[in-house]
Amino acid sequence: MKDGRANLENKRKFEGFALLTGACGGLGKAFSHELLKRNYNLIVTGTNLEKTQKWAEELKKTHKNAQILAFKLNLEDEKSIDALVKDVQNSGVKVTTLINNAGLIVEGGFLELSEEQVINAVKINCLGTISLTRKMLEASELKEILTTSSLGAFYPMPYMSIYASTKSFLEKLMVALREELKPRGVKVSVLCPGGIPTTDAMKDAIKSQGVGGKLTAKSPEHIANYAISKLKKNKAVVIPGFANRFVRFISRFVSEAYLAKRVSRMWIKANKRRTIK
Repeated sequence: MKDGRANLENKRKFEGFALLTGACGGLGKAFSHELLKRNYNLIVTGTNLEKTQKWAEELKKTHKNAQILAFKLNLEDEKSIDALVKDVQNSGVKVTTLINNAGLIVEGGFLELSEEQVINAVKINCLGTISLTRKMLEASELKEILTTSSLGAFYPMPYMSIYASTKSFLEKLMVALREELKPRGVKVSVLCPGGIPTTDAMKDAIKSQGVGGKLTAKSPEHIANYAISKLKKNKAVVIPGFANRFVRFISRFVSEAYLAKRVSRMWIKANKRRTIK
């Protein structure tokens, strides 16, 4: 398979395709399996084409009746986005669902981050997601859009200010976009999960937060299942986990300045406990 077009001559079992960004990460892999279990055909994308192709081949072993394509996508690069859209069009597939899952986590004090880290976070989390969503809306017949944001989108987060701000941008954008796209019959949901134990570093970070980290963390499989279920019901903002929904609810009654102070204290304490930084 050179670029994901192999086996398209086979009879398709399903009508529509879901295009998934960030497919090779922990949550991306969970989304891949969940979409296929729900009878979607799938386009997986990632910055490393070889790795993405290998993931597509693994998926085919357990989902033999589905069509699975693999393409390269770098959300930092507008030309890469254009190339993906063109590849999808040339493949002749019908993309009905877009899962904006790719994102970049940047952590640390504002002045400790390099200019490159800041710019890349904005490019990937904001500009790239905007560009891909807009171009796929123009080039295909999308009926569903799910975008991964974060529970941090609702709070000012010292030491994760850039990341949280980009995720807040996505949350506001998608809630607004769902209203604009209602006349077209497009469902739009934004996913705002808490901690996701996908890597050793993430598991360590969650553990360092104590009971709070344990209560708010959910497995990628649970999050993917919950998110797609809520997308089907056209839920605007999707927050997996009762503890996360409760925290979000009570946070509405306190000032952002107070929240920032609390988050700062928790981050400093948790960071001292971490063994992987």
